[in-house]
Amino acid sequence: MKQSFIFLALIVALAGCRGGKLPVSEANADLLYEKHHYYDAAQMFEKLLKKEKDEEEIKTYTEKLADCYMQISNFQSALVNYRKVMDFYPDKPEYIYIYADLLMSNDRYEEALGYLETYQKEVPGDKRTAKKMAICKQAISINVGGSRFNVTTVADINSRFNDYCPSVVDGDLYFTSDRSGSTGGQRYEKFGNYYADIYQSEINGLSLSNARQTSGSVNTNENEGTTAFNCQGNVMIFTRCHGAGFDSTCALMVSTRDGGNWKKPEAIEFSMSDAYMYGHPTLSEDGKTLIFSSNMPGGYGGHDLYVSRKQGGRWSKPENLGPKVNSGGDEMFPYLLDDKTLYFSSNGHAGFGALDIFVSINKKDRWRNPENLLPPINSGGDDFGICYDRDNPEMSNGYFTSNRRGSQGDDIYRFDIVTPPLCTVCGTVYDNKTKKALGQSTVYLTDLGTGKPVYTMTDRNGQYCMKLLYERDYMMDAYKKYYANNQPKPRFDTRNLNFQKKFRQDFYLDKWTIEEIEIEGILYDLNSAELRPESKEILDSLSSILTIHYYLVVELSSHTDCRGTVEYNDNLSQQRAESCVNYLIGKGIPKERIVPKGYGEHRLLNDCACEGEEGKGLDCTEEQHQQNRRTSFQILRTDFERSEDAVYGEPYSDPEGN
Repeated sequence: MKQSFIFLALIVALAGCRGGKLPVSEANADLLYEKHHYYDAAQMFEKLLKKEKDEEEIKTYTEKLADCYMQISNFQSALVNYRKVMDFYPDKPEYIYIYADLLMSNDRYEEALGYLETYQKEVPGDKRTAKKMAICKQAISINVGGSRFNVTTVADINSRFNDYCPSVVDGDLYFTSDRSGSTGGQRYEKFGNYYADIYQSEINGLSLSNARQTSGSVNTNENEGTTAFNCQGNVMIFTRCHGAGFDSTCALMVSTRDGGNWKKPEAIEFSMSDAYMYGHPTLSEDGKTLIFSSNMPGGYGGHDLYVSRKQGGRWSKPENLGPKVNSGGDEMFPYLLDDKTLYFSSNGHAGFGALDIFVSINKKDRWRNPENLLPPINSGGDDFGICYDRDNPEMSNGYFTSNRRGSQGDDIYRFDIVTPPLCTVCGTVYDNKTKKALGQSTVYLTDLGTGKPVYTMTDRNGQYCMKLLYERDYMMDAYKKYYANNQPKPRFDTRNLNFQKKFRQDFYLDKWTIEEIEIEGILYDLNSAELRPESKEILDSLSSILTIHYYLVVELSSHTDCRGTVEYNDNLSQQRAESCVNYLIGKGIPKERIVPKGYGEHRLLNDCACEGEEGKGLDCTEEQHQQNRRTSFQILRTDFERSEDAVYGEPYSDPEGN
């Protein structure tokens, strides 16, 4: 486990010792390796190996290269190189054990079991082997599809850098990232990435958007991350690390929110140390109990979990959580769910690879033996930093971090609790007249509780399958370019289901007639461009039409009555058209699809024309003038191309082909 990285104790560049500045040589590669600049050292060893001919030098370089990749948790590259090392040194069984361990880190448990059996014959006295073999056998036997957790990657915010330690507050997902653009812009040499900052992203149903650095004074040129919040969301405790290499120290920092910004933080007094690491905070619901991880003296292993309580405005002396929770390894990333349920990560308790996530229950003020959450939450890689979405009243989903196979580094994953197992709805979309299947049709599912839609596309045979979450009330619809669904919208209810169920729903669509359509109800008060409440409801309907028929580009045409000068009415009508457009943009319709156009008094619907003190319009009633103060829309084009980020969901492949 990359302890220094996980604690945000990330290495500061040594003066004159950057891999990118040093010429390629064995001496410089060894220097980088000895200074724990593993990322740059690995790059240099790779270059040396490409031109080296001496067999003994190749062995030495490969052995160090493999260790570099191991140190930066690049398990795939470490696996490739330790395979070579194992073949180079057949008389050193310790490499068989390391290789088996790396196979586990890559979720290749059957192969790992074979190498562990070989190692056991070579070193029968190693007590670690039997535990590893038992874990491999358990992993092989687990049916991930039957788990109550459904795990998906959060592609919206994950980058090619490390993104980790999520926490949810006030509709935002806070997380830590060492991506480019961090405060100060410096790299740390051990892993080759940038100093970490705290980021946040808006949660929109199953998607996240607008990932950005947290505003205020929490981010600095040093490493910040791993946040915890009180229930009100106005107090943040996080980790800040400083120093170079393995001499890094970390402190717990407290910041309060001032409007939309976080104020300059202050360190918790007991964590102000020049020798130890204090980090990974989690708070109780009342904000008065703090659990964190530290490598201070007196623990049971490397990093242990401790508790401190707020008394009289100050935090008490930390107390170790004891041997039930803490092991001879590292316990980190605690998360208190309800003051009685503690999640944390450990490489000391029996796990499936590197760090695994465990849960311990507090009964009668004692923490019970922790239980492994098992796959698919845990994997062969590092799994840590779990949290639940506290904004979800049902507490049925959350997030965690993993560098499992398929990740770009440390990535954030979402988990959903599926009880009972996954329900689905499948069907076919047809042309209502010809009864032919309509491929590339769009089917969408709306959660009536949240109003959030999820979309999928039919295959070339017009078929689709979609996931249904438990305890939901859904409405469905389908559409295709130049088609509309004129049938009643079906509903599906998964509430109170105690078993897996597969729903069937076919759709029959009618050809859609394209013509100019007036938006009934978009009327205005005299001399006003302000939208009335009832007009906003009509625009909401138009927003739905434009969302469904994503290929339409329309003109919003606004008009006035005859009163006022021609120039005044031209300007007023343009303002009215733009007020409608701005409202629709606020609903998520791209501005490129809506053209505002004010026609003033040039397109009256009746004979109420006037200019100055002349014209029939002077004798018209207010009701007749109101007819002319309107907005309509007409379709300009049907060729708008939806961008990739406008895809709202993904299809579900029915494993049984139904």
